[in-house]
Amino acid sequence: MIEKLLELKFSIREIARKLGTNPSTILREMERSTTVQIKKILAHMKNILLRQVR
Repeated sequence: MIEKLLELKFSIREIARKLGTNPSTILREMERSTTVQIKKILAHMKNILLRQVR
């Protein structure tokens, strides 16, 4: 489900809201994934989140 929402360009925060969990939970789930595509998306989304926090 997370992978599909990422493909649809949802942000980590949007996915967390939709699934009723914290963004950090989504990030941990993504880190556990073994697909190269998810790891690339993870790196991109972490950068976006870091920019939002600052």
